[in-house]
Amino acid sequence: VNIDGQNPDEFSFKQKSLFYTRKIAMVHQALFLFDALSLDENIQLKNKLTSFKSDKEIRTILQKLDIEKQVKQKVKTLSYGQKQRLAIARALCQPFEFILLDEPFSHLDKENAKIAWELICEEANKQNAGIILTSLDKDSHTNFDKILNL
Repeated sequence: VNIDGQNPDEFSFKQKSLFYTRKIAMVHQALFLFDALSLDENIQLKNKLTSFKSDKEIRTILQKLDIEKQVKQKVKTLSYGQKQRLAIARALCQPFEFILLDEPFSHLDKENAKIAWELICEEANKQNAGIILTSLDKDSHTNFDKILNL
C-alpha cells in the first residue's frame, strides 16, 4: 500500500516512527497495552511522543469513555471493555490522517460502542481524517460512505 505516493515498507526506522506517530492511528484487536502500567501511564506514553493533546483534552476523552475513575489503576486489573476504551483513547491522542480500527467495539455494550464511535468520528472530522474499520458486527451503529464486504 502506497501512502502519499510512498511505500512505508521502504522507509527507514526513523521515517516509519514519524509516519506512525503523525499519520496513522491504530486500535488493534490485541490492544497492545502495557499491563504493568496504569491507564494514565499508557495514555501519557503515546501523548508524550506527539504532544498532541492537553491534559484537559485527555481528561475529557476519558470522561466521555467512562474510564476517568480508573486513571491510576493498572491495566491488568481493567475489564476487557475498559481496555478497549483505553486503546481508543490512546489512539485519539495523536495526529492522524487515517485511523485503523480492528474490532474496536467487540467487548463494549451498545451504549459504550455508540459513545466511542461518536468520539472517533468527532476526532476524525476535526483532523479531516479517514476511518478504516474492520468488524464482524452486522448490526453496526456505524455509517460509512463506502463498505467493503469480504
